[in-house]
Amino acid sequence: MGIVYEVKHPTIERRAVVTVLHPEYAENADYSARFLNEARVVNVIGHPGLVEIFDYGQLADGTLFIVMEYLQGETLHERTEKRRAPLPEEEVLQLGY
Repeated sequence: MGIVYEVKHPTIERRAVVTVLHPEYAENADYSARFLNEARVVNVIGHPGLVEIFDYGQLADGTLFIVMEYLQGETLHERTEKRRAPLPEEEVLQLGY
């Protein structure tokens, strides 16, 4: 649904991630609401397994964005590709906690 960019604040050099909703989805009110609601809900839940959201909103041209913490590490796709097999149930449960 979106494009993800790794960014760095020019002054304090903090790394972050900016997700921008694809324009074709931004034209749909349901997708737009769901995208922005994700930012609100993540902060309400406050679980250590969820990224921290720093900011979200809409630019003057209608572009919707979410700014979140940058997490260093391995993606789930990378982990499964290394194994070339499904993850064991125990590991899936641990990742989902």
